[in-house]
Amino acid sequence: MSLPPQQGGGAAAAPALPASAAPEKAEPIIVRPNGMLDSVGQKNELIRVRFANMIDRLEELRSLKKDFALLNEPVNDLIRHYPQLQSRLMETEAVLKQETETAQSLRRELGDLGSVHARTVDDLNAAVSQLRKAESKIREQDSFIEDLRLNVKDKEAIVADLENQLAIETERARNITEENQALRLEAQEADQTVARAERELIETRERNGLLDHNPSIVRPQEPTHDTSITEKRFGCCEHNLSGE
Repeated sequence: MSLPPQQGGGAAAAPALPASAAPEKAEPIIVRPNGMLDSVGQKNELIRVRFANMIDRLEELRSLKKDFALLNEPVNDLIRHYPQLQSRLMETEAVLKQETETAQSLRRELGDLGSVHARTVDDLNAAVSQLRKAESKIREQDSFIEDLRLNVKDKEAIVADLENQLAIETERARNITEENQALRLEAQEADQTVARAERELIETRERNGLLDHNPSIVRPQEPTHDTSITEKRFGCCEHNLSGE
């Protein structure tokens, strides 16, 4: 893209433009009496017009060159920085590939976490339902335990009453036992007294010789009556003790 070929092209193309440029910049042609001079003047004028057009075209070419240089500068910068841009692009592609793989891995992990979360939610729901059942059972057990506590309190009250009654009955039984022991002692003393009386009676009868005439008489009636009374009292006391 050198200037001489463009200038040559402009010179070659210049003859094709006088028709449009001449009417704009050509000066009025003065007709002279000598026709040769007029033709020379016309040719000079035509050459001048062409040169003017050529100069304008050259100015346009210089302007285009400047514009092309301005346009070409970013392209040259792009060409100069293309290796760096290409390396950056490759790095960016590598990073993008790595990020894509990471995103895919994260998607897979997210899917796994979603499935784990779903299972965890199901397990949590099952645990919550079991907890509610356990809480209902605990409430039932608490009510049952409270009923048992009330029953135990009632039983303790009954036991306390029974203990009081038992203490009273024990005291009564002890008193009755003491009375029975006293009655036994009295009965033993009465038996001993009756036995002594019988022995004395027998000795007396032997001395009087009554045993030979009436051997069937062994005991007198009065001591026997006293012994039966004592035994009856002892039996009544034992009956009262066994009934209570």
